[in-house]
Amino acid sequence: MKKNWLGILAKVTKKLLTAFIVVSITAILLHNLDTLEGIAHRVGYKNLILLIFCWSLLALASPFCTIYALKPELLKAIKNDYYDIAIRRLLAKYIPGGIWMFVGKGIDLHEKGLSASSIKAILIFEGLAPLIAAVFTSALAIMFLQAPNYFFAAALLTVTFLIAKDLVRTKVFKHHLFEQVDYVKGVLLVCVYWSASAGIFGLYYFNVDASCNEQCSALAAAYYVFSWAVGYIVPFAPQGLGISELTFSLVSTAQLEEVLVIQLLGFRLIVLFGDITAVALRSSYTFLRKLCHPGNL
Repeated sequence: MKKNWLGILAKVTKKLLTAFIVVSITAILLHNLDTLEGIAHRVGYKNLILLIFCWSLLALASPFCTIYALKPELLKAIKNDYYDIAIRRLLAKYIPGGIWMFVGKGIDLHEKGLSASSIKAILIFEGLAPLIAAVFTSALAIMFLQAPNYFFAAALLTVTFLIAKDLVRTKVFKHHLFEQVDYVKGVLLVCVYWSASAGIFGLYYFNVDASCNEQCSALAAAYYVFSWAVGYIVPFAPQGLGISELTFSLVSTAQLEEVLVIQLLGFRLIVLFGDITAVALRSSYTFLRKLCHPGNL
């Protein structure tokens, strides 16, 4: 009886997540149509489409950061299922609250028969690795490109302390969860992901800000990744909305805060369209595969 109720609850939750995703994304787009139109004119429609396509490819590649970080036994258990789960739940991160992508993944992995311990190991890795990699990659780039300012130094120390606290707490009380994931390999893979995302942002910033040269764009990209990390670690801000923009305006000295917020909001919309494109491409591929090879699924 308990299992039946859990199954019903899981199905209802998945349907609600889908509905919330549609509502949240529609609300975001309707609220920011003017911003998107202004950014499109400044960047150029061809460049905008290119940026969205590049981000969609990065989104499609992102699940491999987790897949190749898993230890052999866990990888064998979910390798054929995890990729589709990760892409299918990609848009759930836009639901206010910031946890629904993890909730959706947890439900899907549970339905595939994965143990609670393994699900926790995967979700904890996916919560910590992007944060560690973002701070490491951005701090290294910023210190290489420019002498850090006081705002950046203070933010870096704060974020490092919070990460260290979470790592120590997790390692001490849930050390067995670390045995299922290769964190060194995983963090290095996520560093590659952040380097690619910084490259896309740098290309965007170079086009949207006429006064910015190549070094300026590279520095802005590093600050973008670092600002994402600060926004990510603040629990009450979904996708770091507002916090990332504020951090970016404090640590960089490029322009007026209002201009920076509009520019970062424009890139958020590019990321949103890139994620939607990634999900659409994968869904189309899965649908066509079912039509062509129904017996192999």
